[in-house]
Parts: sequence; C-alpha cells; structure tokens
Amino acid sequence: MKTTRPDQRSENLYKQGVTQLMQGRQHDAIESLNQALAINPAHHDARVLQSTAYVDLSRADKAVSVLEAGISAYPEYLPYTMNLARLQASRKQPDAAIAAAQRALPVAGEDPDFHALLGALLQQKGKHADAADHYLVALRSDPMRATWLVGAAISLQSTGRGSDAALAYQRALDTGDLSPAVTEFALQNLAKLR
Repeated sequence: MKTTRPDQRSENLYKQGVTQLMQGRQHDAIESLNQALAINPAHHDARVLQSTAYVDLSRADKAVSVLEAGISAYPEYLPYTMNLARLQASRKQPDAAIAAAQRALPVAGEDPDFHALLGALLQQKGKHADAADHYLVALRSDPMRATWLVGAAISLQSTGRGSDAALAYQRALDTGDLSPAVTEFALQNLAKLR
C-alpha cells in the first residue's frame, strides 16, 4: 500500500479544492481546503483560495477571518494582506484597507504590486502626497507600467507637481497600454498641464 506524505496529501487536497471551485462547488472546495490547511497551515495558496471561495458565497466576513488568520501566522506573506486590503476596499471600507496595508509596510520592502495597491487606496482617500510616493516606489521596478504611471500622475497633479504629472501622463500614453477611456482621461489632463 502506497502512503502519501503529509505535504503531498495537503497539495492533493488543495488541487481537489481548485477543481471543486472551478465546478462551482464552493462548499466542497472550502472543506477540501480546510483539510489541506489542517495538514499544512503554511499552504498559502490554499488559504488564499479558501478566502476566494467564501467571497463567492457572499461570506466576506469569513473571508476576512481566513486572511487575518493567515496574516497573524505569516505576516511576511504579502498576498494575504493585499487580498485583505482589496476585499475591504470592495466592501467600501477604505480606512480598514489602508490600515491593513500599512501594517505590512515593514515586510513589504520594495514590492511593486504592494506599493501600487497602497498608492491606489491612499489616492481614493485623497491622500495624494503619500499615494504618489507609493506609486513612485512601484514604478522603480516597472517604470513603464501604464496604470501605475496614470495613478502617479493623478496624485502628482493633485499635489501641485504639474511638470512631474505631465511627464507621467506622457509616459503612460507612450506605452500604448491604456484603455480608450483612460487614454482620453490622460490626454485631457496632459492638455491642462501644458
């Protein structure tokens, strides 16, 4: 009889949960993912997927609990914090989203996706100076990411840094990666700054 190592059993349960979730069987997926996490609490993908399954079932409070438990046990794993912040923002709790993200700053380092997310959250609350700073950190690793350039430009423009904002809008337009609506927005704002 073949025995399965605990980490392999946990991975198999995770894969089973993925399949169940793809089939629309959220309750079964949650149970499989619970079992995977019972065997291996550090199976980060299982925890993130479990939170997604709870959101699919309109049980956002349970998803928040799952992510907060992950953050408590593994504060260095940024996807927990980022998913929690996005979830809280989607629930119209921007202050909670910002607070969650800011608690992770000591472990975030220069992670560009983290800083872009925090920049967007701060921008939504009108904290443009801080938002611009975080967008600029994100842009260090990917200086031509169009959406980050527009985010930086909006906050730079709002803090009176018109020439920097114009440069960011122009660089975003030069990428050719903006949607038609965002392209029009960037062109209009660039025209105002010239």
